[in-house]
Amino acid sequence: MTTRLPKRCVKCDPINGQVHIEGQETRIEGQQESFKSADIVFIVEEKQCNKIKSERLSILANVLDTSLNAKGLRNNRYALVGFGGNGVHNVVHTHTLQMQLFGDAFKFGRAARNLDFTADGDNEELMKAVNFAAKYPFRAGVRKIVILMPCSKCQHQRMNYAELRQVLDERDITLHLMMENVFRLRSISKPYNIYGMDANSVYTSKDIKQNPLRGNPQLYSQTYKPKDICVALALERNGSVFNSLKLTQGRRDEQKYFIDVLSRRIALTTDAPSCQICECLSDSVGGGRSVCRDCSLQKYTPFSQLLPSTAHLLGYRGENPMVRYPEGDFGIDFEEYFGQQVQVQVNQN
Repeated sequence: MTTRLPKRCVKCDPINGQVHIEGQETRIEGQQESFKSADIVFIVEEKQCNKIKSERLSILANVLDTSLNAKGLRNNRYALVGFGGNGVHNVVHTHTLQMQLFGDAFKFGRAARNLDFTADGDNEELMKAVNFAAKYPFRAGVRKIVILMPCSKCQHQRMNYAELRQVLDERDITLHLMMENVFRLRSISKPYNIYGMDANSVYTSKDIKQNPLRGNPQLYSQTYKPKDICVALALERNGSVFNSLKLTQGRRDEQKYFIDVLSRRIALTTDAPSCQICECLSDSVGGGRSVCRDCSLQKYTPFSQLLPSTAHLLGYRGENPMVRYPEGDFGIDFEEYFGQQVQVQVNQN
């Protein structure tokens, strides 16, 4: 028989000096200094394709921290999630930063060295890994970012696209992708060294001196978009998709240029939230956790259905016992998606 603590016994961390209990909501308005910060979770698929790239994660975190500081975001925290590797590294799991889930950029860099690329595992569930990261204990009132670095394609996923989109929306999380994708142009003969793109612009090596960063909107319609479910999620959540091959290709200075543009693009849409509503919820072990959404978003699903479940020896398993994952193929017509028409078909059998 399972019992749970009374709501009055479940307390979340104080917000503006006020402790709130399970079920209470707190509205955070204005840009107070304590909320001018960001929590960033990197998700790395621990397969061979990311072995060399992972050596650049320490530099990326430090450059990103500098870019966020330039936006007025201080005391930023970083976390690391892995999956798809050998043995216990196959299931989605946490890599701690000196026994903590979050730490500064320096501690993150040290933790990234412990990623295991001994052999490829069979786990290719990218969407479940993002869902797992979205359930991290983010601080109330700060900006939340998830950065996914996959090897696999984000196709034929067990998790429903609409479910994950709802999780990201309700938790006000921005998703960015660093994937192996060479961006190609449709008809322009002039060569461009394309780094990545978002929903409005394309970013190239020419943007290294661009301040403020705005990319090249004129190239957007001429650039082929990756046909990938996670790309669709990232672009809908005000994120971006960048070619991770650039982390290791070319000379060192070229790699630094790429990291600089990537970091500034992530920071570009990372402003301190102007208004959030934070609800105190009980997690799977009875602890209190604040889950915050943008004030403009109405709560259309109980947050309690979106919390993590059973423990795993490296962290938490990513499964959500409240959700039935369809076993069938998940299809989306990306050409229609990028034309603002989305068609989703899920096999419910």
